[in-house]
Amino acid sequence: MLQPPCLRAHESDSNNEAAKEAAVVAATEFETGRWVRMVPPYSDIAAATSQELRQASLSAEVALAKKFRVPETNVRIRATLREVDAIGVLVVRLKGGVTTAEELWRVIEAIDDCGTSHGEVAEVSVLDVRKFANIADDQAARLTGALQGLPCCWVANFWEHQDVTGDRDWRLPPLGRLAGDLEDALQRVVGWRRANAMRLPLVEDGSRCLRGRWTERGFELVHEGRHGSCDLWFHNRLIERTFQFTRVRWPFPDRTGVQDLAQQLGARVVWQDDRVDAVDRSEPPPGYDVPPDWLDELAWFRDVTRFDLPPISVTDGQLVAVLAGLPRLTELWLSPTTEWGPEIEEALCTGWRPTLRHVYGTRDVIPELSRRQIQNARPDLVLHG
Repeated sequence: MLQPPCLRAHESDSNNEAAKEAAVVAATEFETGRWVRMVPPYSDIAAATSQELRQASLSAEVALAKKFRVPETNVRIRATLREVDAIGVLVVRLKGGVTTAEELWRVIEAIDDCGTSHGEVAEVSVLDVRKFANIADDQAARLTGALQGLPCCWVANFWEHQDVTGDRDWRLPPLGRLAGDLEDALQRVVGWRRANAMRLPLVEDGSRCLRGRWTERGFELVHEGRHGSCDLWFHNRLIERTFQFTRVRWPFPDRTGVQDLAQQLGARVVWQDDRVDAVDRSEPPPGYDVPPDWLDELAWFRDVTRFDLPPISVTDGQLVAVLAGLPRLTELWLSPTTEWGPEIEEALCTGWRPTLRHVYGTRDVIPELSRRQIQNARPDLVLHG
């Protein structure tokens, strides 16, 4: 049974009433979802009786089970947590089928949401697709990208027909991520975690591989090759991606909890050669409120070439302030709540901020008359719908 560490204790102190009470409190916090991995080591809390521990574990497992239907599809999902060798495993079972790419995307999002909501406990995952019918075209391969942050082994029919690189059947992941039954899949993913490493060939001779390991910041996944990249995942969220001289950081914490510029801004931030090159504030994380003085923060990244406006009301005067504060800007992405006005129109028509080459998201923001005037005055500036 899956238990928080403070419930895994020794039975020799079973008569300690204070210990029993502490264990019951811990079980309650675990069951209601308030428990996280940063709890005191179980050796610091004396144990309750074996019967109490079994009851607490059963309650926790029931509370963490999740069964639901994916909206606008005929697919049902059952997500449960298992503990194997003290390692938390998320088991996701699919039942039903999809007929369009849109339905498949909804299923993938639902699976990944399960991984994120259980990410505090689960470190690896199993996806059972034996009762699931995927779409028939090559879009079916997109399902193999689910649960990347919780290394995943599939349980599938006809799994033995796949090859090591995954090229024989695009609907299935490579052979190294396939098993014929649940127990084999559990042992596969637990073996990865116990070894603190996974390695999957990308070519037949094994000269290029997909390598993963668990670090103090989260799960690190390295794609080897000429254009390889390194991804950092935590709680099944992509936290950071690096490739060549580029580093992209999303506004979510890693395992260390240390806050950086992306989290402070609630934005996706791109670095080029250790210089902030792009800031995307269009999709702040849940619970983040754009501060009233967000224009003052432009001073933190004056050298950016791309900026995405936050999803708040932005006046034309504030747009002018953005252009003034970002002298190297080449791409500006508007939000649907941007308020277009004569001040920004005049600034663009007079050739102010000549580095600007592209403005995106203009269809419902810039009036047609204003659009024609800008294009006549600045033929080098492209207004994208």
